[in-house]
Amino acid sequence: YVAEQGDNKAAMLNKLFFILEGVLPFLHVFYTDFYSCDSNVYPHEESATESLATALTGLMDQLGTELKSPLYLKNAVTCVSTVLSVSSSSSKIMAEILGKLTSDMKFLDMVTAVRRGNMEYYTAEMELNAKFHNFTRNCSQVQCGYNTVTAQLKIKSQREYISDSNEELPLGEEFQKLVRCFIDFHEQKITKRYARAGILLEQLAISAVQCKLPQRTLPTSEQLDVRCLQILRALVHNEERKLPEDWANRMLESKIRNQINTVKDVQSALNSHNAIVKVLPHLARRSDNIAKEVLGFICLMLFNANRDVQKSMLDYFLSTREEVFFLAVRDRMQVSTNAIKEKRSLLAQHNARKKEALSTNAVSSKNLTIEKQALQQIHLFEQKMKTEKLAGWRALAQAMESSDKHRQRFSWRKKTVRGKGDKSRAVNSTAEKRSKLVNGTSRDTIALIENSRTEVEMKEVLVSPEDLQNNSVTLSEIMDEGVKDMLKYKDEGYIELVLKLLARICDGQHTGLQNYLREQPDNVKSFNIIGETAQFMNVVYATINSGTIDLVIQLFSTLNEFVSGNQENRVVVYDMKVIDYINFILRAGEIGDCTIEKVIELQQMIGSLIISLTEENGQQASQVATEVKDALDKEAMYRCLTSFYELHQTDKKDQTLSLGFGGGYLQSAKTIAIFGRSIIQGVLKGKKKSALRESVIKVGFTFYLILARMIDIDPLLVENLKLTPENIKAFEYYRKNCLSIEIVKDDILQKVNFRVKNKSVLRDEVKEKLKWNVDRTSPSNKIRDLMGWTRDVMRDISYQRKILDHPISKFFTKGWLLWNYGAIVISLAINIIMLVTWNAKAVIEDCAKLEGNNGSLICPELYDPIPVIRKFAMPEYQITMWVLSGVHNLLSLFVLITYFLSYHPRLPRWSEITEWFSQLCGKTNSDDEEQEVVKQEEPPSKLNSKFFSFTTFYYL
Repeated sequence: YVAEQGDNKAAMLNKLFFILEGVLPFLHVFYTDFYSCDSNVYPHEESATESLATALTGLMDQLGTELKSPLYLKNAVTCVSTVLSVSSSSSKIMAEILGKLTSDMKFLDMVTAVRRGNMEYYTAEMELNAKFHNFTRNCSQVQCGYNTVTAQLKIKSQREYISDSNEELPLGEEFQKLVRCFIDFHEQKITKRYARAGILLEQLAISAVQCKLPQRTLPTSEQLDVRCLQILRALVHNEERKLPEDWANRMLESKIRNQINTVKDVQSALNSHNAIVKVLPHLARRSDNIAKEVLGFICLMLFNANRDVQKSMLDYFLSTREEVFFLAVRDRMQVSTNAIKEKRSLLAQHNARKKEALSTNAVSSKNLTIEKQALQQIHLFEQKMKTEKLAGWRALAQAMESSDKHRQRFSWRKKTVRGKGDKSRAVNSTAEKRSKLVNGTSRDTIALIENSRTEVEMKEVLVSPEDLQNNSVTLSEIMDEGVKDMLKYKDEGYIELVLKLLARICDGQHTGLQNYLREQPDNVKSFNIIGETAQFMNVVYATINSGTIDLVIQLFSTLNEFVSGNQENRVVVYDMKVIDYINFILRAGEIGDCTIEKVIELQQMIGSLIISLTEENGQQASQVATEVKDALDKEAMYRCLTSFYELHQTDKKDQTLSLGFGGGYLQSAKTIAIFGRSIIQGVLKGKKKSALRESVIKVGFTFYLILARMIDIDPLLVENLKLTPENIKAFEYYRKNCLSIEIVKDDILQKVNFRVKNKSVLRDEVKEKLKWNVDRTSPSNKIRDLMGWTRDVMRDISYQRKILDHPISKFFTKGWLLWNYGAIVISLAINIIMLVTWNAKAVIEDCAKLEGNNGSLICPELYDPIPVIRKFAMPEYQITMWVLSGVHNLLSLFVLITYFLSYHPRLPRWSEITEWFSQLCGKTNSDDEEQEVVKQEEPPSKLNSKFFSFTTFYYL
């Protein structure tokens, strides 16, 4: 402030502030960066410096105990230490001055004190705002219900209704009723049942036309378009959610196939209204919400590689000269690239600043000078006061964060919290069934409200400067706290959804779309989406952490879909140095703070991509495979193979595992090493443990298949590597559990290695039947019949796997030979005992001729069927025969049960019965020509056994 004329006290105070805020920093900078003693040029320089040092000593001697502001203390300490060090003043004098400044530092920040007073004044209001926020959250959660398929669709399922944050849909019965308005449940045909959805697509087509007009005559409603896209997506999403979680591994089950066909029919019904043509133009709009819904809808339309939708998308690309889709994909990839680079640059700056701060403060206090000790305390106090400035708003943020955490629990938390009133009602079981409401509120609602309660008081977050000064929080933690939200990764441009869409476009090895994404010859400007996606790896490969690992996994999955079965795309991806990025990840010392499941999934995606790059032989394919083999770090692959092998071995409980990708072992997966022991020691229970262990085994086999392919390309590969006994042991284990097959494709011999979980599922009888019963009359008949046999063999393998998964049926089928040989041996033993011990009571030679019988022999003992038992006591003989007979009958029963389990003989179909009676009556197929044509039944399997057959009756 400006002092009034004649107010000497105020004028002196202003001069003092001027010295503390302006002069002292100026002197520090001058004597640090510009001052150099040169008495020849400036003869009075030394005397001026001495005078200035004396003046500063006197000033600080008076002000030493009065300075409370961190800014003034910092300026005083730095200026005194700088000026006195260049003067002739003794170090003792400087120590005394600095000792007065730092001996009893008591910081005071008036601005923070005023702010704290305001926060204390508005404490009650902020607490009320936090409680109102929780109340609105609770109301919304009660209205929407749990994020489960059971709660939303009213069907039994263990799946979440929404599993991806980028593909959210409104929850609650209100939205489901809106979706059902566009379904005609009275129609049997899927096309007619979903015909009302065409109204939504027409609305989107009209909106797309309006957005292209230079001057819009009618305003477009973004919320209406978003809701239309959500309803269209929900029509397919609801059917897809009815599939079980592991549907991909149960494709041969009829129930799964029927539901997949239902999803496909719904996709085709929507596609019949030109859904792709009407929705895809909205991707060019600037609204992120619209773009997100468009990407999510098209992703769901391409679920399970729907060929009709893929054909419609390719036809749309070929029919238009507008590069709307490719421009949008490139722009969103560029937005994400810029955002990631910006975050990485900020992180580098923050780490450099933190390193600089720690380098000056990390030394032991015994070795610090008085100046550094004072500056360290001042700096720590300033950092803590920065966090104190937002302490008032932290209460509301804490309430919001707490409610968000409880909202995430809705996906799995289903236990109802009962109050005392509920427990008293539970005494009477009849009354408990009737009491669905408690004081007018459902129990699920009570559970939701109980789970979301958070009590937040301002006194918990308000901290005094004295407490901050005495707090033991490190400087590094304080600096990280201030920029944690700013450095957190955010999915800018919905790049994960874009990559997922690109992967599903090429799903099922659709060659046309794979080539068109690489080059658009019919457009004015061509975009190499394959190359740009591979180049995007350059942005994310070096900073993999818990926030970005999902993006990296999806990126590898997309690249895998690009190169599967497409040689040109393999060349493009390899030229973008993807193998170098893979080597960096395998050799990395750390993989951030990622969970074990995510690290394993990342390794699986990397292995799948390498296999897709090297899986084929041929002139160009072999060249790419050889280059990949040369560029790939084989020793890192062997370390990964060994680590995954050790991880899933249950007999090494005393060893500490670590997954080795770099150095000796993978320090990158300290999480895997620690978590792996918990798997083996049983820390994880039930299905989660089994699924995680199976994932580890699967990744290990994936890395083995890569190495096996490398050895097929270069048989001398192993000789040039330095392998440990552990590496060889792990490789041999995987080799024993794998097989290979050679096939001819395009006149080129291809060798494929694959894992065999159980070699007993392919029965020897099936091999013999396939070998001798394939129709070889012509090449076309041979291929056609072989494909038919292949389908039947796959079904038989699936059935045998199902049988072997059940312990009781496995007991019978595994003992097939034992039961057969046992029954034969027991039968032989019974016959030998009979031959040794049985004797007839009489023979013809011993029978005497009785008088009066005209010479005929009459001997009653000759016709007695009961033999005379010799060489055995009768009780011992009876016990032996009863035991052997019982065992024989039991083994025979086991043989019969095993036959029915292994061969599953089928009863005749109704059509076969009617056909047999028709033939018996002399009727032929010509008599039924006027009947309606019915759907042709699936031909019976070549491996099926009939119930009414010689084999079945033989075992019976």
